Amino acid sequence: MNQLFWLAKKRPSLLKLADFFLPITSIFYYYLGGARICEYTWASTTQLLDPFKKNWRKKIFEKIKAPLSIMPRIVMPGTKIGSLHREIAREIGINQFQLIATAAHDTACAYAAAPIEKEENSLIISSGTWSLVGKLIPSPLINEDVYRGHFTNEGGLGNIRFLKNVMGTWILQELRRVWKEKDKKELSWDQIVKMAKKGEKFFAFIDPDNGLFYNPGNMENAIKEFCKKTGQKIPRSRETILRIVYESLALKYQLTNAMIEEITGKKNKTVHVIGGGANSVLLNQFTAGATGLPVIAGPIEATAIGNILIQAKTLGIIKSMKETRRLIKDSFPLKAYKPEEIFVWRKAMESFKKEVKWKRE
Repeated sequence: MNQLFWLAKKRPSLLKLADFFLPITSIFYYYLGGARICEYTWASTTQLLDPFKKNWRKKIFEKIKAPLSIMPRIVMPGTKIGSLHREIAREIGINQFQLIATAAHDTACAYAAAPIEKEENSLIISSGTWSLVGKLIPSPLINEDVYRGHFTNEGGLGNIRFLKNVMGTWILQELRRVWKEKDKKELSWDQIVKMAKKGEKFFAFIDPDNGLFYNPGNMENAIKEFCKKTGQKIPRSRETILRIVYESLALKYQLTNAMIEEITGKKNKTVHVIGGGANSVLLNQFTAGATGLPVIAGPIEATAIGNILIQAKTLGIIKSMKETRRLIKDSFPLKAYKPEEIFVWRKAMESFKKEVKWKRE
């Protein structure tokens, strides 16, 4: 929405000249086969969509003074949208093939690859530099609690991805970068984990989503500043700094989980960690402890896997999402983590809640 609003405000002449609007994902379909479409999971993140009717919301276009006429039709993930142009097939020496509008939003593909048993009691964390923490629900959930909690209703495959953007491994990546510049050598991730395990338990806490940690330049100094601002002890060793980050990430996941359970009225029984973060053994173990729930980690390449399986389902190779999830379980390595020291983590959560209230000025 922001780009259309800017064009309508600053360059209205360009919009008047436009024949149609296509997001980047749809441009590929247009060039390959001529289809002018917008896939639903991508459209659901534009703030231009009616989440219940699943079409462009006319009042929003009127409000931002952008022409609704240039918007493409919305199609559901897995829709057949034509075939490869004959000229392209001939030029590169292949047969024409069917074009399928798979889920254009990467997180939608990743969530489709989560090997969950039941949607109503499964927390999903698409984990990487950022973490998308949420669950699948049957229809949009819109109220004051959702708004104040910064949750989103994003389109899925016959469902809604009810989720919140939470910090992922960005803080750890930046610590690793800062220390590489200082030491003139890079720590391996195995070394990072070993150091964190040696750090003092629950020494202090940070709110990983505080603006102080988005792009501070020196992440080590930012962590120390947060601890000072919140009246906590300031960590001196790298080992303890790392442990603070790992523990705080796990506690933020649980804080988000508790909010989701309260808003949806459904208790979660399992946590599924998908994406690159499925490799993070220490964070996954801490997440199990903080949530008090078993964690299933994997698949790692969830986005690519989900993309392929959505297309396979459209072609009839797979019959249902239930079969898709069973296939994922049988085809990719998954690692299970049991919650440990649950009562210790519950006590830590009480301290954590006090510290996450501070906001950067």
